[in-house]
Amino acid sequence: MKKPKPRLDIPPRSNDNRKPKLYEVMDTEALAALFDGMTYEGSSKHKQLPHLFGLEPFRGDRGDRTLCDRHAAFRPSDFARVPRMLARARAASLVGNFIWTVDDNGWIYELAITNAGLNQYHGYPLRPSEAIAEKVFIRFHAWAELHGEVEDVAAARACRNFYGFRS
Repeated sequence: MKKPKPRLDIPPRSNDNRKPKLYEVMDTEALAALFDGMTYEGSSKHKQLPHLFGLEPFRGDRGDRTLCDRHAAFRPSDFARVPRMLARARAASLVGNFIWTVDDNGWIYELAITNAGLNQYHGYPLRPSEAIAEKVFIRFHAWAELHGEVEDVAAARACRNFYGFRS
């Protein structure tokens, strides 16, 4: 197999002290408690052109944050896929101290809590260099092969090819 092309100009993580952890597969009730009432809201700090998403400009320093539109080519029209990506995260139990999901194009997104009281999350593309990416892929790939729809299997294959995983 050929080595994949180098990634886009994603900035390296300046501080890897955050310790993302994928929990053991959760039971249906625990997943329901986490995902029921969950909402996704875009964040301007993870968009190069937030105005295209109907978001206010981000005025702070983005630092090493990944950008959905610049790095993963996620466009406003792609929001239609968000419910399916959240359903994938739930079905494959891609949960831990963050929530992860896999897009149809192979990108892994990490979801972080924005407002705990509203069960509101925002997401951003995961760097290929982050160790959690392969763990998320392994779990998602196993779930997709056993329980997923055709689109889920295709997303797992796209993820493997895009991130260069061998599994």
